[in-house]
Amino acid sequence: MKKWNFSALLLFLFFLALDSNFLSAQTVIGKVYTKAEADKLYGPVLKSIKLPASQFKNILSRSGKFMKFRFEGSDLYILNTDRKELFRSGSTATVRTFSATDPVRVYSSSVVDELLSKGQSSTITIEQRADVMSVTDGEYTLENGTGCPPDCEEP
Repeated sequence: MKKWNFSALLLFLFFLALDSNFLSAQTVIGKVYTKAEADKLYGPVLKSIKLPASQFKNILSRSGKFMKFRFEGSDLYILNTDRKELFRSGSTATVRTFSATDPVRVYSSSVVDELLSKGQSSTITIEQRADVMSVTDGEYTLENGTGCPPDCEEP
């Protein structure tokens, strides 16, 4: 009888560990608002970079599980899950590398895809507001990104 209880306990613990790993792997970062809601909640846009939707979709397809954004001065960098540069605005010819301590704004690629499905605009705008960074597609805006560090999601 004791062997059965021990086996059942091990099986239960195995499924519990598997379930908790599955749940933690399902972290979703970002929320899609209407543009009017985002303007009201997060304030006016201070600077922005526009990209053709086709180019942005191509960047998204190469990003992995997360897209990471960083404004440096007037330049915008879009990075993949591993912090490799996928896009940069500006005229710098050298590829910039980003360390784990360089702050970026992180969104789940699945939520970025949701934004693109709703927005359907020909132009995507990445915006810097007072305290946040937004991605806007037509009448929809993606917000609630995570600052990394300190809240960095592992790939």
